Amino acid sequence: MRAYPKCCLFLAVVATALTAGQLSLGAAPNASGPTWRQTGEFPLIAGTWREAEENVNHGPILVTIAQHGGKFQADCTYQHHPAGEPRAVEVQWHMHGTISESGDITAILVPVKGPEGQPRQNRKGALDADGKIIQGQASWNDGGHNFTWTLRKPLEAQKLFVVKFSTPQRSGKRPAIGNRKDQSIEYICPSIQEAKDKLRKEHLHAALQSVHEE
Repeated sequence: MRAYPKCCLFLAVVATALTAGQLSLGAAPNASGPTWRQTGEFPLIAGTWREAEENVNHGPILVTIAQHGGKFQADCTYQHHPAGEPRAVEVQWHMHGTISESGDITAILVPVKGPEGQPRQNRKGALDADGKIIQGQASWNDGGHNFTWTLRKPLEAQKLFVVKFSTPQRSGKRPAIGNRKDQSIEYICPSIQEAKDKLRKEHLHAALQSVHEE
């Protein structure tokens, strides 16, 4: 019988193992990972999202998200149709929250306009691997519901401005003269001027002190 060098025998064993699928030459790249748009280290969710289609109870519910890094702000305006009422009621809400590097979302929804008794909501959700659907839960003191946002129009990330201002302290139902409270607020928007416009819209008696970009 012919004798083969040991190196040839080793190569023969390796070839047999590869053929049988028992040996790997290295892990293949994971092709099933998320395909998110990114802003720095965070998934980019800026854009217009649909929460609900139009039905007998309300018009289409569209949510517009502005984002800077891991922070985002969202606004929504839609028409609510109360049962038995001839006219629709406009509903507005604002949301501010964060998104983690892994796509987990935590936010607070604050009603701005609409029927009395609307509660503030805590919202938690997660971005899907394609970056086109957010699913989660809305909760408040005595209730809650699931929600799904579907991306309609992606937008780019924007700037973050910190606005410092003062507002009059109240004495009873009227603002107290000469007594003001210093405050600050963050706005995610394209420009300083838009940040100032947002402040004037939301705080009628505010006296602007400063605006700076983070």
